[in-house]
Amino acid sequence: MNELAIKVGTLFFISCLGFIYGLITKSNSKDIANLLIYVISPVVVVISIVQSPSTLSYFYFSIGAFIFCSALCLLGYLLSGLIWKDKVRNLFAFTAGTGNTGYFALPIVLSMFNESQIAIAIFIIIGVNLYEFSVGYFILEKGNARAVDVCKKTLKLPVLYAALLGFLIKYLGIGVNENILGILSNFKGAYSVLGMLLIGIVLSRSPKSTPDLKFLSVSLGWKHILVPAIATIFTFLPSEQFDVIFLMALSPLAGNTVVFSSNSGLHPEKAATAVLVSSLLAIFLIPFCLHLL
Repeated sequence: MNELAIKVGTLFFISCLGFIYGLITKSNSKDIANLLIYVISPVVVVISIVQSPSTLSYFYFSIGAFIFCSALCLLGYLLSGLIWKDKVRNLFAFTAGTGNTGYFALPIVLSMFNESQIAIAIFIIIGVNLYEFSVGYFILEKGNARAVDVCKKTLKLPVLYAALLGFLIKYLGIGVNENILGILSNFKGAYSVLGMLLIGIVLSRSPKSTPDLKFLSVSLGWKHILVPAIATIFTFLPSEQFDVIFLMALSPLAGNTVVFSSNSGLHPEKAATAVLVSSLLAIFLIPFCLHLL
């Protein structure tokens, strides 16, 4: 728990730097969001796939994660219609289907589990990322435009083609120079740092605003109570696999919620507040729930 607290504390510190920077410079958060979506994310996806374990059987975890996240998103969209009639519904639906699996849950997996379980986690993360840049993005943008226009915009996202490129390189056995991989791996750190800075910058735009308690309570309840409860349907799997899946389900709200909401102009301040509070809750909830396994 101490390691987890240090990690989250560091992420909070980075967000505070972003908050201070935003207050001083009045920066446009959309520019950073676009950089993350159109430049850094595609490189991170390609590198993650190329550096993943070579056994093709693990790919089923990516497919399963994509389907699971998409189902949660659509369920969230349908149910949230009972609460919201505006674009907040679209933001919640995107949030409902994802979690901070990469930069929050993965370090825990690396410290607790064996190589096979680490491979499962990596492929789950790939599936979650594909959801965010396809179904999740479509539902989020659906609050801004017609479905046909949203489809065209979604198909223009470079991450989808980056994933295809990554799988082609991986499974055609195309060699990539280790020095190149080492340099490009730095994009992973840039992705994490810029994402947390963006949260602080978004919050700096309205530092005196009152948090949306309805959105906060519903999104936190969904992520930290309902999603782990639903994930227990996978208890039929071997414990080695279920433990990883359950940990991924326990991850807090995804930082990408802020990235995409900033890009779309859909209440990024609500997303930023929820992500920070969710990350703080996860410090206590994850060790407690893992202790029950």
